[in-house]
Amino acid sequence: MLKRFLLQQIISTQKSVNFRCLSSSTCRGSFGHLKDSDINVFEKICGKNNVKTDDLNGFNFDWMKQFKGNSKCVLLPETDEQISKILQHCYSRRLAIVPQAGNTGLVGGSVPVFDEIILSLRKMNKVFKLDNASGKVIFLCTFKKN
Repeated sequence: MLKRFLLQQIISTQKSVNFRCLSSSTCRGSFGHLKDSDINVFEKICGKNNVKTDDLNGFNFDWMKQFKGNSKCVLLPETDEQISKILQHCYSRRLAIVPQAGNTGLVGGSVPVFDEIILSLRKMNKVFKLDNASGKVIFLCTFKKN
C-alpha cells in the first residue's frame, strides 16, 4: 500500500509538457498551410514589427507550461480594421487562426492544436470609451454591430 502511494506521488509530481497536436483526438482539418506570401500580406496589414515568425515560445505555451502549440506565425494587430483584414485573408486562404488575449486560460484553449496562426490581442489595450455613469469601459478590441 505504501509502495503504491509513493509511486503515485512520484508520477503526480513529474513535470511534462503536452503537445496539443499529440494530446488531441481530432485530426487537422483541410486548412491551408502558411506560405511566405501570407507573411507578406500580414506585414502589409499590420506592419513588419507586428508579425512574428521566430521566438514564439511565449505564444506557443500556455501560462502554466502544460500545453505547447506549433504555430509558425503570431500576428499582433493594433486596430479592429487590421483584425478584419487579417480574417478576410485567412478566410480566403482557409488558414486556421487561434485568438489569444491574455493566454491565462486553464485548459490551453488559446494554444494552437496544430499549426494555426496565433492572433494575439496583446497590443489592443487602449481604452476607447469610458462611461462614468455606468462604469462601463469599451476597449479598442470590442466589436460593434454595424
